[in-house]
Amino acid sequence: MKKRDLQKCPAINDPIDTYIWEPISFIFAKAMAKRHWSPNVATIFSLVCGVAGGVMFAFHNIWINVAGVVLFLLAIIFDCSDGQIARLNHCGSLEGRMFDGFCDGLVYFAAYVGLSVRCMFDKIPFTDTNWSWWIFLVSVPICAFFHSRQARIADYNKQVYMYVCGLHSELSNSKALEEECKDKKMGFIGKLSYKSYLSYTKQQEKESKGIQLLLSKIAENNGVIPEEVANEFKKHSLLFKLGNLETVNLRTIVLITLLLVSYAVPGLACWHFAFLVFVLEPINLIIKIKTERLAKRCAREYFK
Repeated sequence: MKKRDLQKCPAINDPIDTYIWEPISFIFAKAMAKRHWSPNVATIFSLVCGVAGGVMFAFHNIWINVAGVVLFLLAIIFDCSDGQIARLNHCGSLEGRMFDGFCDGLVYFAAYVGLSVRCMFDKIPFTDTNWSWWIFLVSVPICAFFHSRQARIADYNKQVYMYVCGLHSELSNSKALEEECKDKKMGFIGKLSYKSYLSYTKQQEKESKGIQLLLSKIAENNGVIPEEVANEFKKHSLLFKLGNLETVNLRTIVLITLLLVSYAVPGLACWHFAFLVFVLEPINLIIKIKTERLAKRCAREYFK
């Protein structure tokens, strides 16, 4: 299998994923797949590297921060690898997806806690006062609300696009998920992963009424998606491609840049939290509104 074949959706894939992360992660994935390692092994590697990198962001030492950046980038590579291993060895599973999502959340939690600790000793913008522990009153609500909201909407829209266009999609339905997992035996981590994934899925559905209307029309049509609907979504592929701005790459680039440049411009690191609110959130709202309008129009026009 070629690495191009392992891409989930080339039409709306992030160019950084296509030309940087996926080619690199493909090397790791092939090596692990040959040894018949579970995708969860790559997920655990991603978790360990990501959390360790996030902890290193807390130090006001450029070399420790650089080491943290390297580990954080390795976490992204391993995060790409787990899905590739699943597709190479045909061993993907719902449990693996839930565990992957749970670990992704822990990695970014560690990164934001580390960045917040790092900012404690910086000045509050436009003042001569250090942030101290007050930074957590800013960073925790922002990251808990804005980061998670942006990531889940972008991820959901991508899965819906792939589903509507007849591609392999991991689109989840909260009721079906509850039914599927009702009798599964899970350990402590499994239960945490399930509850996190279920809550994540319910929030996605709650925030996408237009898409839910379209999906209900498809269900009423015995799961048959009219060709006109798929064509409309393909025609608006740029809209779904813009959702990549809300996921890993852009926010990671900005975080790393602000963290390292703050040695030349003190106090710059805390602006990452402002970036989430004043740059990514408006983009997120525009994408959400336009996607909802597209879904509602398709539901209204192409189903009798």
